[in-house]
Amino acid sequence: MRDLATYRFKIPNNGGDKSKERIPSEGIGDVLLKRLHLVNSICEMFDKGVPFDNGKYQSVYVHGMRASGKTQLLKLLGKKLLDDKFEVYHFTSSKMLNNIPELMDLLPKDRLVAVLVDEVQSDPTTMVDLLKEHRSNLFIIGFGVPQYLKTNITAMFQEEITSDIFITKDSDELQELISYWKDRVAKDIAVKEICEYICEYCGGQIYPILKFTEFAFTLDDGQSRIKSVADFMKHFLNQKYKHSVEYQKVVKRCVGTELDVVVHNTFERVLRGQGSDADVVALTRLGWYYISEDRKKRDIRSTFLANVILERVAITEDPKIYISDTNTPQENLELLIVNGLANMESSDFECANKRSKDEWVKVEDGMSMSWAISVSKSVRNVFMEFQSRAAQGRVDFYCNGIIDGVIENLCDATKTMNIASKGGSQDIDEHHSRFTSQKYQWSNWAILNFEMSKSKEERILPRDETYHSRVYTYVHADNTLYQGKAPIKSPAVLSLKPTGRKVDYIPFQHIPEKDRKKIDAPFNNTKRAFSSMSKLWLYRYGSKILR
Repeated sequence: MRDLATYRFKIPNNGGDKSKERIPSEGIGDVLLKRLHLVNSICEMFDKGVPFDNGKYQSVYVHGMRASGKTQLLKLLGKKLLDDKFEVYHFTSSKMLNNIPELMDLLPKDRLVAVLVDEVQSDPTTMVDLLKEHRSNLFIIGFGVPQYLKTNITAMFQEEITSDIFITKDSDELQELISYWKDRVAKDIAVKEICEYICEYCGGQIYPILKFTEFAFTLDDGQSRIKSVADFMKHFLNQKYKHSVEYQKVVKRCVGTELDVVVHNTFERVLRGQGSDADVVALTRLGWYYISEDRKKRDIRSTFLANVILERVAITEDPKIYISDTNTPQENLELLIVNGLANMESSDFECANKRSKDEWVKVEDGMSMSWAISVSKSVRNVFMEFQSRAAQGRVDFYCNGIIDGVIENLCDATKTMNIASKGGSQDIDEHHSRFTSQKYQWSNWAILNFEMSKSKEERILPRDETYHSRVYTYVHADNTLYQGKAPIKSPAVLSLKPTGRKVDYIPFQHIPEKDRKKIDAPFNNTKRAFSSMSKLWLYRYGSKILR
């Protein structure tokens, strides 16, 4: 081991000017998240100079996924421990602890000593040797990914900290970030709502939160500014930004090389609702899947991660369908629904057979992800993004570009108006009301309901018949897609055998010109505005108006 002084923790002071000391010294602009509550709670675990068996902790393991702010927290802790008169040593990797006996001889025995070790998973054997050293003046804080959760290395630590490292909607850190940007942007910008959306979208992962808020509040394209969440989504959830160098840097920082290992197997299976217990364990070790101690809360850590996977698996060389800008957004939403279903495989519906209290991903989320992957593989010029849970106020899928619309997914919709308190509701009227009540700020929308239970004689539709044309139901039992009450395509999934009457699909642009005139005629002298989708609905239904 080299001279121990080499590993003394030092505070970067930006060229010697102590008035400008910043921890961390690197970062985004001059945003500084002090993380006082977390720093103080960790430091309070150590009783100064009292033997370790007094109920306080001698070692703490802080673990979280990549880019969750562990190294920054380490620096903040180092500064606080120095202020508390500790002698602090910092090792950037457990590999640097190559001679524990020598280290123990060199460490002071008459002063409080804190050893901070980053990337503890790089050499677990050496880390275990260090943790075996019980000294009343020695305190050890390790930082790493949850890769060794419930294994020997984790068991050696006396305390673990994981969920507290992430930023939550009510945390002091998010309020700091909101205050920072409120002082720097115009008053008409919805800073609080945008920051909360980004925090939720990133699952509290600090690095992408900081980068994406910087993007939101410093964008200047010479034409528009981001004022609302809807504005942010249009700029952020689009192909141009997702292909940018800035965004790809965030992806690389957050997922690193592990993405190549799991993208086509483990993560995709879990997202599709087909993952095994072993798959979930593998993602948990990377910090990409979260399970609460009571097992009531469990899900993919963030929508950001889910979309990174969707962007990777939905790559195809020759999509067959092209979305035309001559169609209305509603017509194009229907094309997405139809073509996404057409190219799904029988295995995509297996998650419905796994429905239980122990499912790792909700059935509707699993089938929705399989459908979205199918859409992205079969449609040339559409860019879809999976959204955070609808229960938290976000639609399931946002379709950017020409469409600029959204699709909400349900599984076995009901008409009970009994809004579930956990995990959202499958009530058709409640979901429909999210759009009509302006909870969702989208004029172009559609609902896709996967009816996986035994086929019902009647479709589950909103009470307001005006919006029946916006509700599509895929009935798995007879492999038929309905718009409102009318069957519009069967077989809907081409890989499955047709079980009912064949129904040829007729897109609106394929309606004969003479019939288009008939459709337009009844509405020429009325003030009520009908979209082309409403006219198509009438055409398919064989409305008496057209006879």
